[in-house]
Amino acid sequence: MFNIRDNYEPGTPEIRVKVNKERAAAFGLSPYSVGMYLRAFLDGITAATYYRNGEEIDVIVRLGETGRLTAENLQGIFFVTSDGRKIPFSAVCSLSYETSPAAVKRIDGKREITITAEAYSKDNIRSINRDMENFYDRTYRFRYPGMSFTTGGEFAEFNNLLIKILRIFLLGVFLIYIILGTQFRSYLQPFLILFSVPLAFAGVVLFLFLSRTPFSTTVLYAGVALAGISVNDAIVLISFINEQRSGGKDVKTAVIEAAGTRIRPIILTSITTIAGLLPTAVGLGGKSPVWGPMAGTIIFGLLFSTAAALIFVPCLYGALFDRKKKGSA
Repeated sequence: MFNIRDNYEPGTPEIRVKVNKERAAAFGLSPYSVGMYLRAFLDGITAATYYRNGEEIDVIVRLGETGRLTAENLQGIFFVTSDGRKIPFSAVCSLSYETSPAAVKRIDGKREITITAEAYSKDNIRSINRDMENFYDRTYRFRYPGMSFTTGGEFAEFNNLLIKILRIFLLGVFLIYIILGTQFRSYLQPFLILFSVPLAFAGVVLFLFLSRTPFSTTVLYAGVALAGISVNDAIVLISFINEQRSGGKDVKTAVIEAAGTRIRPIILTSITTIAGLLPTAVGLGGKSPVWGPMAGTIIFGLLFSTAAALIFVPCLYGALFDRKKKGSA
């Protein structure tokens, strides 16, 4: 990995005072009284307010001398208890030199630091994330119980995008079913038409396997678009079958005539679409990492959906409706 960076921005150096509560309580002091005493020593406390010429003026009492704050100044402080005893600073407090963050970033109410890096190869992103999680479990999980570690990046963003697009795809399929159900006045025929969609996705899988194209958002968007394209041939075929049956022909005859009559327009429609996308998929005039996979996805999906419209859909139509007719007889 290279170009490793984070969003932590260090602020100004600071001296932190840690109060030993048990020892302070033994001397009759509390963290609050120690804090107020340190505030009076460093910043001062407003003791009174008076007005002069209509202006409000605060009277500030400071125990220490003004000037640069140093560790020696703090360590020379004596806390005075209620019974008049003077307790040295080192008896109840300790100092540490640290640097506070310039800004505190939060996610879901928790402080977070984001570390980003680039991998030399994106083929093993999952193994890199797994190695980092294992390293965190071995080194930091038990040492810092309040700390959590989450891996993300492009892979996590892709997973979130996949879920969002899947929702859109399911909504689109549902709308297609509603429209087809209204058009054909049937609950079953829209399912036959939508049978072209999974077969079209089988063509997408074959394209990815043969071309060694990685699964990307471009392929994902093309698959969603293919869901609407792949049903067109099946719509034309089933519509023609219904017309033949309305003319008085039986299911078997209507299916055979529809498959034979509509084979030419269905094939020509698919060929013209494939021919239009083929130069982009092959890369004539220059390959595109975006439009090339998208065109190839649609081409292979359309090939399988065309086969579904000419072979599987007529067979399923005949098997379902001819059986229904025999059963009613």
